[in-house]
Amino acid sequence: MADKPESNRGSAARHGTASHIAGATAEKKAPWAVIGIAAVAVLGIVGFLFNDPNKAERNFGKAIENPESRSNASSRGQRGGFKLPDSTAVKMGAESSVRIPPNYLSQNRGVGVIGTAQFTALAPTGAEALPFRARARKVSVASKGGSFVVTAFPEDKEVFIKAIDNPLTIHPNTEDKATVELAAGPGMAIDDAGKTRVLTQAESDGAFSWVDGSYTVNAMPLAQTIPLVLQRWYNTNAQTGDKGLDTRPVTAKMSLESSKQALEMINAATSTHIEFRGDTLTLVDGVGKPAAPAKKKK
Repeated sequence: MADKPESNRGSAARHGTASHIAGATAEKKAPWAVIGIAAVAVLGIVGFLFNDPNKAERNFGKAIENPESRSNASSRGQRGGFKLPDSTAVKMGAESSVRIPPNYLSQNRGVGVIGTAQFTALAPTGAEALPFRARARKVSVASKGGSFVVTAFPEDKEVFIKAIDNPLTIHPNTEDKATVELAAGPGMAIDDAGKTRVLTQAESDGAFSWVDGSYTVNAMPLAQTIPLVLQRWYNTNAQTGDKGLDTRPVTAKMSLESSKQALEMINAATSTHIEFRGDTLTLVDGVGKPAAPAKKKK
């Protein structure tokens, strides 16, 4: 085969040299490209932190968990009330806790709730005024004035919220920016995933009737009624006489002022009567024997 012309060989050599130089230049530029990408990523993160729509909620959650927060709590059979520094009125149900973060009002106008509490907040005033907020688990409620109730006991699978008069803005999940509006009515239930549903009237009565001085149960098994109603709301310890009674349903509306009336209504709903076995109040199957008439004095 004939040799390539000298000019072709020189052209090929120059092309190879150019490719080598280009490759070397690319290798030198590569670190700068990586640095540029990293800088863009950092700027994106910084921008997100400054424009995070949940920033206020995240800070509020941290404030509630602050060790310097203080708690007002109620015991079994106890209901109470107090006022926050901004004159928001708080009414607590039994076995409940309201946690107040430090710097209340100046930075965080809101509280954390375990159990159940009613809040009556004044409307915010001024350009920098904050709405009143209540946090239960991952649910945050914001009020621009008015009364509402939050119920979230440890055994509850959902958080229950009711607007009594003015509408509320709710974060069903504080890790998400989505919000929903809740108007006055039966109320809303929110699970741990942030899924919402409207409460039935019976569910609403069960979650919130304590505010009006009564307690409503609808087909609650007797085994649950004893700890969740008798023990929590009336500070009355009891037991069933046998396990066969545990599933009997209780449907009743009881005054929170009288444990005697509550026991009578539970007995009537479950066809049981009370006996004392030792010092323990025991619910036993069947209607009890009527009291013997008092003997007449001679």
